[in-house]
Amino acid sequence: MKIALLGDIALFGRYCVNNKSDVLDALSGLKNSLSEFDLIVANLEAPLTSNKKRAGSKSAYIRSEINNIEVLKYLGVNAVSLANNHIFDFGLKGLQETLMTLKENNIDYYGVDSKSLNLNIRGEKIALHGYCSYITDPSYASYKDRFSSNDGLNLLEYDDVLSSLKKADEEGYFNIISAHSGIENVSIPSVEDIMFARKLANEFNYVYHGHHPHVIQGLEKHNNSLISYSQGNCLFDDIYDHRTGSLLVEQAFINACSFILSIDIKNKQLSAFKEIPFSLYKGDFVLNCIEAKKVIAERSELLKLDFSELQNLRTSEIKNMKTKRSARRDFKWFKSRLRPSTFFRVFNNKLNAYFYSYKYKNYIKK
Repeated sequence: MKIALLGDIALFGRYCVNNKSDVLDALSGLKNSLSEFDLIVANLEAPLTSNKKRAGSKSAYIRSEINNIEVLKYLGVNAVSLANNHIFDFGLKGLQETLMTLKENNIDYYGVDSKSLNLNIRGEKIALHGYCSYITDPSYASYKDRFSSNDGLNLLEYDDVLSSLKKADEEGYFNIISAHSGIENVSIPSVEDIMFARKLANEFNYVYHGHHPHVIQGLEKHNNSLISYSQGNCLFDDIYDHRTGSLLVEQAFINACSFILSIDIKNKQLSAFKEIPFSLYKGDFVLNCIEAKKVIAERSELLKLDFSELQNLRTSEIKNMKTKRSARRDFKWFKSRLRPSTFFRVFNNKLNAYFYSYKYKNYIKK
């Protein structure tokens, strides 16, 4: 069977049917590229909800109007991972409307409320699992989500992932894990994520379907497993600060470079795979985009470096990104942050950092 794995999808801005009446026409090239697959899977980054009441404390909130389900249906998406840092941006109500909309339109989901997805297609048994890393500072339905294995986000905790994949493997399923991890706009995965993905590949044959950085990271074969650390954005537009109305995150051309990860599964084995690069910059779809193809090759080659070299490159990239970000911050920016929600967000981020080490990082380095 043939499976297509896609990057981040958030249906707002130019990819919202309410804003662009011809959005489906603009996506016809992508739709045609997906027509050959038995199963199409994506990360649904923004909830499909009419609720406008924000939850928690974040600098960036994103949501999609409910009727944007038509975009997913048009592309032929069969299943979505909801394990990401924005799915609870509009609280439990936002998630509940998303789940209801997906169910009404026969699109499966996984990645929340301890849900994985077991499928049998053309005689092949596939298990889809979705997990969101604490390092992404996700929104939660409530604080108890951090302490409950059954409610809210499926969080990227080493023991939980290992036991879920082991159970599915023993039941005859081929595992695909959708992992939402890393740092936005950083092109090199963390050493922890590389170690994690490779350790799993020492236990099972599986596919790692990574997202969150919004740029392409490399992919590699390890044993008989395929690891794709980030496919970048499939459909994603600029983000505006809800407090000031100013542009918060602009999607550059590099953010619009992505690829379809095509995998063939036969007899519970990965029999073949290929990347189908494309770009979708400001609504202009280009299949086999030369720049995207080049980025895939270059960033995959980096994964052959030893961990110390990778870490040095990554640290330098993060430092340069922070320097550029700081240069854009003026008095108006600092003034907009002088509110109780900022201190709450800092506390929340510190708590997530603790759980990231306690539930993930410390296990991987054993």
